[in-house]
Amino acid sequence: FVATGAYSDGTTQDLTSDFSYSTGWDWGGSLSATLSRRQNIVTDELLTTVPLALSLPTWTPFASNSGEGGMFDNFSIGIGLRGTYQAERGGFDSTFPGRFRIRENRYGVTFSPSVSVSPKFSYFTITPFFSPASSLFFRRMVREPDGDTIRTRFVEGLYPTFSYSTGVNVSTKLFGIVQPKLFGVNAIRHTLLPSIGYSYTPDRSRL
Repeated sequence: FVATGAYSDGTTQDLTSDFSYSTGWDWGGSLSATLSRRQNIVTDELLTTVPLALSLPTWTPFASNSGEGGMFDNFSIGIGLRGTYQAERGGFDSTFPGRFRIRENRYGVTFSPSVSVSPKFSYFTITPFFSPASSLFFRRMVREPDGDTIRTRFVEGLYPTFSYSTGVNVSTKLFGIVQPKLFGVNAIRHTLLPSIGYSYTPDRSRL
């Protein structure tokens, strides 16, 4: 558990507070959380952010206890969970004294499973991977024309999104021996680990 607080210089007059917490369990999972608070003591503008991250242990369903090691022995499945809550308050409303022009809460959840396997063919190790990600939002922003202006409104509900990345990596090991025969050194054994990879992530920004 870590907590920090600080005043910045007198020009910005900002008050910053950060609290963080992390823990792990014997079964391999871990949890971390942070509370970040930024407040201007002159305008009373306030931004509070709370990110959460839950990590589950990687599962290898085909792992062999015999030690022989099959082709899918290191096939693994993992999953991560992240959530964010953000509250913003800022800008005095001159029309209504004591009120703020901006008062908004934003929050969402992201699931990040991953699948990988590293079969070995002769001297090469091929590692394909597939990492999908799904986010869940609890409202969406709608912009509509209103005469010569654009009106913005928010619609409450459950709005999932989906994205993914995939690719493959190929690696191998090269061994060699150099025999300088200098200063009493007869030979030096060295190892090279060349690798090449390709990854693809579709552009879903226009969807």
